[in-house]
Amino acid sequence: SWPPIRRLRRRANTQTTSDTRNSIGASYDARRSWIGVFDPHGINRCLLLTDGLANQGITDAAELARHAGELRDRGISISTFGVGEDFDEALLQSMAKAGGGHFYFIANAESIVDHITSGVGEALDIVAREATIEVTAPDGVKVESLSPNKTRSRGGRTEIVLGDLASNEHLSLVLRLMFPYGKLGERASAVISISDQDGVLDGGSASLRWEYADDQANGAQPRDRKVDRAVARVFAARARQEAVSLNRTGDFEGARKAVKSTARRISEYAGHDPEMRQAIADLEREATVMAAPMAEMARKMALASSSYAMHSRSMTGAAIQAPPTPPKA
Repeated sequence: SWPPIRRLRRRANTQTTSDTRNSIGASYDARRSWIGVFDPHGINRCLLLTDGLANQGITDAAELARHAGELRDRGISISTFGVGEDFDEALLQSMAKAGGGHFYFIANAESIVDHITSGVGEALDIVAREATIEVTAPDGVKVESLSPNKTRSRGGRTEIVLGDLASNEHLSLVLRLMFPYGKLGERASAVISISDQDGVLDGGSASLRWEYADDQANGAQPRDRKVDRAVARVFAARARQEAVSLNRTGDFEGARKAVKSTARRISEYAGHDPEMRQAIADLEREATVMAAPMAEMARKMALASSSYAMHSRSMTGAAIQAPPTPPKA
């Protein structure tokens, strides 16, 4: 097998903990030894598997996420795997986000091998490291990522961090551009480009143009249903995340309202689109579920599925593959 993988296997065999419930803090106490297998020209991954809470070593959630970010800055990404119903899903999700990896929910021990195999396989299939989207917009235009991607702004440029991309991976990124007031007929444009750490991507760019118009003209233009669906998926996922958190704290009415209000918001632009009408129906059904105490496993499944949706992952947490390109005639 590949030498760095062999070294990592040997290192992993010597770094064990006596109790998996203590593994989160203990793993970060051992972070210096991870640097020993770091390959600056390779793919560096830490897969953190736990069925418990951070209750030994480093236990503060914010500090654990900060350390995950520090490791990412050094070139080591962290993906987290929560097993069963006793782990802290909010903690593992925040660590994966700060660490540039992915969060996975494993319902039972029998599924561990499949999830780890998928995670390792995806890491070995990476073709572009630390990919970013850059949006160059005029002064006064604010660029915001509705998807949960890290952003960096410098003057009129906004970078949205995509992270490492696997071969043929299909990723959906939802951005919102907010324009200042302008004169009717005045035009504005933005340039969007993509790049990565090793220059694998072609570095191509695309220009988008808008024209200031009155409310009537704006409302009369046809909607882009592909964009509407992507926006609806993100808002629905964000509402489910908020509702799960509120349900956990006992604010059942707040959880119901979070989901119900999002369903109402989507209905304002859904029209007769079947995908968005289905999303509205699902949210209205889930509003009733969120309005009462949920079983722990149900909460974890709801949070995991919403996390997967926001990050363009499949229902198992794996990367979504782009559809094959039809052959040229």
